[in-house]
Amino acid sequence: MSRIASELTLNGPPPVLFKPSSPPRLGERELTLQVRQILAPQSQTRRKIWDFDTNLHCSIIGTCLTNGELRQVLTKLGRKEAATASDHDLHASGVVLAGKHHDGAKLLHKALDRRHRVAINQFARAKSAAEISALWREAVQRGEIPGAYWAVLTHPLTGAALVKRAFGEVHMLSHLVGAAGLSPEKISRLWPWG
Repeated sequence: MSRIASELTLNGPPPVLFKPSSPPRLGERELTLQVRQILAPQSQTRRKIWDFDTNLHCSIIGTCLTNGELRQVLTKLGRKEAATASDHDLHASGVVLAGKHHDGAKLLHKALDRRHRVAINQFARAKSAAEISALWREAVQRGEIPGAYWAVLTHPLTGAALVKRAFGEVHMLSHLVGAAGLSPEKISRLWPWG
């Protein structure tokens, strides 16, 4: 999968993974991976969901929360449409909420932390980016993607390269599922985190 992640860079501008600290200068072609000072690896605080760019919000909401959990968050926020929204509309609402530092994003963050507490605790013991990377590789091999993905993204020592790699691998997994022509029923049986 690391080859695929590197191809993302060769085949066009890579996705923006963090919100930029300042607007891009006029004429700047690539905004890639500008990380706010508060997201620097020296920070001891886990990153919050609203610190990430929409590219990551989509993959976080789609990978790390079930539709039922997302419906619960939206219902708790008083969103009446949560009960009847299609899966796509539900997902889109979650992605929009994730980017705003307010009660909605805070509830999403808490739901993610609650669901993935075991992985967060496991990754919290990592004292270097190399250890985090090794834990990520092991989790991918075991098929334990959702918790590991959330733990990697929010770990204070995770650098931009590992975020990009994890994002690329999760992104390509979603394409593989689509290319395999799996029905929602088969996906729910095969997908360990659905």
